[in-house]
Amino acid sequence: LELQGKSVSALEKAEKIKRKADRKENPQQFLKAFLYVAKYKLILKKDSEEEVYQDFLAEIEDQNAPTRQVLYSFLAESLNDYYKENRYRINQRTNTDSIARDFLTWSKNDFQSKIMSYYLKSLSSEQKLIEAPLKDFTEILKYGENYNNYRSTLYDVLANRYLTFLKHHSYNPENKKSHYLIETEFYGLPKDFISIDLSAYEDGSQKMEILKTYQDLTRLHLQQKNALSVVITTLERFKYLKENGSYSTPKENYKEALLKYLNAVNTPKEKAWIHYKLAEFYYQNANKKTTPDYLNKSLS
Repeated sequence: LELQGKSVSALEKAEKIKRKADRKENPQQFLKAFLYVAKYKLILKKDSEEEVYQDFLAEIEDQNAPTRQVLYSFLAESLNDYYKENRYRINQRTNTDSIARDFLTWSKNDFQSKIMSYYLKSLSSEQKLIEAPLKDFTEILKYGENYNNYRSTLYDVLANRYLTFLKHHSYNPENKKSHYLIETEFYGLPKDFISIDLSAYEDGSQKMEILKTYQDLTRLHLQQKNALSVVITTLERFKYLKENGSYSTPKENYKEALLKYLNAVNTPKEKAWIHYKLAEFYYQNANKKTTPDYLNKSLS
């Protein structure tokens, strides 16, 4: 219907599907229909942003976990998209002591605070997110079948949506002092890494929030004895530290962490993933003068 230019009819159909899916407790159909209704309202109704925002809040209040957490994640994403599109105008506004009900009047700090809050709420009720059948959300969260090999729970998927946000958007609503990542212990093996007390390192800063989320994911995968998920999460952490840390020898730190990790794992699949990352590193950093052996190592 949308492709045929009949957006009004598409809106009516989406609203009908949403009501039907809600009654049947079909989370995937409900979420899909709800997001379509929000989309068509924004297309068809002038100045409908506040109405859509209130629709989100009403459904969040009405739904149970884990559907509520998925809605929180999409609401956070939607607010972030709105902020990016209207950043210049929003940044001119004066901060206030309290956040208004109408999000169209929010300041930059208001948006940052709410977006972070909603992403964190999307990870609440952790046990229900772990137990929820991931297949119930495959279509709405748009990931492939191979994803299940190392993102084995709904908690994984929502946590990685949060990580994507943190990595690509510089938000600091409480004006926390940015922490410079220089500690080599952050490159530790999984069991060592999850034992680090991150609150000792400028707790609340964005970089610490990213590492804390990696800790939570690593701890979950270790508890589930999901070796492949542990490896993927650890390799992503190493990559983040290499690209965002303030180490004096970032490439060397990254390489040494991979070599140490390679010696610590046991299964062929685990070793294959680490070998791949090592080969990639050697190939990208091969230089005839400074690292003449790297090209051969990348092929070995």
